[in-house]
Amino acid sequence: MEKHNFSIGQKLKLVTDTSVEVGVIVWIWEDEQYGFPDAYVALFGKSFPENQPTKKPGIFRYALSSLRPYEET
Repeated sequence: MEKHNFSIGQKLKLVTDTSVEVGVIVWIWEDEQYGFPDAYVALFGKSFPENQPTKKPGIFRYALSSLRPYEET
């Protein structure tokens, strides 16, 4: 299994060809079927809420290799 530098609760960003979304890692596990680490991620959209979210975030499954650490600007 490949090594990763992510941890549960870490802020991240998901970059696609058409958008960037921010989120938080909810759970990480080593997927033995595919041979790489996977994660459940709570996505909030284009930015993090300043306080309690007004809507529930979407929870999605991603390969950790498709995620990037979030950097405060």
